[in-house]
Amino acid sequence: ITPSDNMLIFYAGHGNWDEKNSIGYWLPSDAAARVLDNWLMNSIITKFVSESKARHTLVIADACFGGSIFRTRALKPEEEKSMAELYMRTSRKAMTSGDLTEVPDESVFVKTFVQKLTDNRESYLTTENLFFSIKPSVVNQADLIPQFGTIKNSGDQRGDFIFFRKK
Repeated sequence: ITPSDNMLIFYAGHGNWDEKNSIGYWLPSDAAARVLDNWLMNSIITKFVSESKARHTLVIADACFGGSIFRTRALKPEEEKSMAELYMRTSRKAMTSGDLTEVPDESVFVKTFVQKLTDNRESYLTTENLFFSIKPSVVNQADLIPQFGTIKNSGDQRGDFIFFRKK
């Protein structure tokens, strides 16, 4: 991965939130219940993202307690920027299917995400615009509130991951 690349990390699976220690985890397929050896802490994901050389990184997590990746930060609305400026600035964003809640196995979030990308007719689609087009459908169809924001301490420079429509 070079500074000219975009990296999208997609995780669909189980997650956990340790309320006592305020730590979120992703649970890979080989993870055992109550054995943290194979669990992946959000801080490890954040470190990986911050060390990436990619210009733009977008983490999409469709997992229980996926929103815990935002737990140590306050979300602030992004300023509107021209498309070129958004693309030139480094971005480290995440989009999750829920906050600190369990999510269903059959994902309304992923279904809506794929449908919005499939139906898109714009040449450029920012992640922020994509998220806000997905959120109402997920909220209306499932008992979830999807989350979107910057991954704290990851090197974000207020850019945006932009989807380019292939013709």
